[in-house]
Amino acid sequence: MARITIYDIFCIIIKHKKYFIFLIILLAIAGSFYTYIRNSNKIVTPNNKVISSVSNHPSNISWIVQYHFLPLVESNSAALSEFSKSNKIYAVLSNKESVKGVPPNKQFNLVPTVYFNSYDQFSSALSNNKISSNVKAAIFDDSSDTPSTVVPTVEAKNPYLYDQKFSSLAHQYGMLSMCDYILGKRIGSKIGEAPPCDVALLNYSQQSERSASKYKSVVSSAIETIHKTNPNMPVIVGLSTNPRGSVITANELVSSVNATINQVNGYWISIPNSGGVGCPNCSPQNPSLLTMFLEQLNK
Repeated sequence: MARITIYDIFCIIIKHKKYFIFLIILLAIAGSFYTYIRNSNKIVTPNNKVISSVSNHPSNISWIVQYHFLPLVESNSAALSEFSKSNKIYAVLSNKESVKGVPPNKQFNLVPTVYFNSYDQFSSALSNNKISSNVKAAIFDDSSDTPSTVVPTVEAKNPYLYDQKFSSLAHQYGMLSMCDYILGKRIGSKIGEAPPCDVALLNYSQQSERSASKYKSVVSSAIETIHKTNPNMPVIVGLSTNPRGSVITANELVSSVNATINQVNGYWISIPNSGGVGCPNCSPQNPSLLTMFLEQLNK
């Protein structure tokens, strides 16, 4: 029995035009479907520029972490493996690092990121060339419980307006805008109004991370509230290696992630300075918990 080769099939298709047209239509549909799936979870700024993409698949979660803790991750093969399969690593730079910028990372998809408590500080840093052009994301955290010496009173009292200003300025410089969303404090005049930024950050969820069920409840409730205003807004939620209260464990962090990973676009893993302005009552700093947590998550 003679074999039918791909060439034979191609000749048949070309000879019978209706089959050829059908094949073209089929390929066009397949291509459109692929493009839709690929773009369905992209983060797009108000000027329709795609900055980044995230999805709810566990292997495509994004992370926010301080840049100077990345060597800890790179020195641990299991932790590095977990970060390497992630979508984006938003690395928060120090003031000095922000000025110089940082080189590309061969291990994972690094997005240099700056952090500000005040719009005026952000604007001043840009005006005075204190932020490198390779910085591609900016976090805004002007929560009203931060001291007025850090967050100007006028900004704390008008959070939605300054969210807008911060986001607009970030876009002018080609940056993704990420606004920390604190229920009842940072959402403007309307309770439940999503911040007018590219990504909403739920950093306050870290205070619930000792209980996976409570953490899931807090995260689910906030996401539901945000998505009532903006159904497509990506949400990155907070974790901490040393939040206020009792010492946290790697198992507790992993449990909280497993309870929410299909709801969120990423995690902000914070390692705050104990007694610092951002968390004066935090437990002692514990950077080693970062790698322990990532090791367990990678199993």
